[in-house]
Amino acid sequence: MVALAYQAPSVIPDGFLGVTSVPTGDILRIIGVPIGIFLWLLSFWFFSMTTVSILFSLRKIRFTLNFWAFIFPNAGMTVAAIQIGNVLNSTGIKAVTSGMTILLVLTWLLVAAATIRGLIKKQILWPGKDEDEEDIEGREKDEMEQDEGEEVSDSRA
Repeated sequence: MVALAYQAPSVIPDGFLGVTSVPTGDILRIIGVPIGIFLWLLSFWFFSMTTVSILFSLRKIRFTLNFWAFIFPNAGMTVAAIQIGNVLNSTGIKAVTSGMTILLVLTWLLVAAATIRGLIKKQILWPGKDEDEEDIEGREKDEMEQDEGEEVSDSRA
């Protein structure tokens, strides 16, 4: 949003939407940049709340492939912060985004190592493990009930 709004004056032609009294691209920049910053702050709020809840439950959770979901949204938030730093020409924001990038790479390496470890120990991508754990138990129970039903009908025949 921030990058699009910042580029608006060079892309939006004069007289866009029939407005000739003011440069439309500049108006879009004036409105779009603050809206983009607000959206980034909102995403940072959700990121903070998620981080706090994860830290409180860290000892109770075990690794699953869902941990890869820690990477993508934070990559988007980091790229958006870099754009905000560029638009505002702020060395402070750019320094913070360098730290965010380092943390993101470390998180990626940690999750990649945990994935490899899980594969080696057969804790993920293995029948009865990770996401399908409950599904297999439920399927086995249904199959047993079906088999019992077939045995009862066979004995009546």
